[in-house]
Amino acid sequence: MLLESEIEGKNLVLYLDQKVLKKVPFDLFKTLKLPMKFASKNDVNQYLKEFEEKRAVRYTSYLLALRSYYSKTLKEKLLLKGYSCSDEIIEKFKKLGYLNDESWMTSFIKREIAKGIGPYLIYAKLKSKKVDESQARMQLKEYYSEDLQKKAIQKIIQKRKKKDLSYLYRKGFSREMIEKST
Repeated sequence: MLLESEIEGKNLVLYLDQKVLKKVPFDLFKTLKLPMKFASKNDVNQYLKEFEEKRAVRYTSYLLALRSYYSKTLKEKLLLKGYSCSDEIIEKFKKLGYLNDESWMTSFIKREIAKGIGPYLIYAKLKSKKVDESQARMQLKEYYSEDLQKKAIQKIIQKRKKKDLSYLYRKGFSREMIEKST
């Protein structure tokens, strides 16, 4: 059985013995060396699956080398790129220890706290990244105590040289916490 291809827009149309097998994203399969001979259709599908998985692993490794990701965000990136094996790749990287949602969330919260962002805004940012709400609340309670919030509010007030309450609200602090700190 002969596997051949033809470019059609942003897709690569794969032909098996001159019959359309399937359309795949060109970007994912552009390095595929065709034509190739196979013994059966199952061999072709197995080869294409393994080829896609290798590319997905390489792309995921590249992304994780740049920075850490929340697993749902990474999955969206893989799906946007056209990889159909995103769930398997995510699980593989979790098992290897390269993808850890809890440590990602902890470092995200600590980074936002260091920027002077309040708990409500951090929570909103976490929700926008599709983090589980109960997990987000739990992590925020653990890492953003009342004392830390008071210190952050005091720091902002000193920096701005006045009690700019609307600025503190925009930074994500509650009214009662602002009143306690001023």
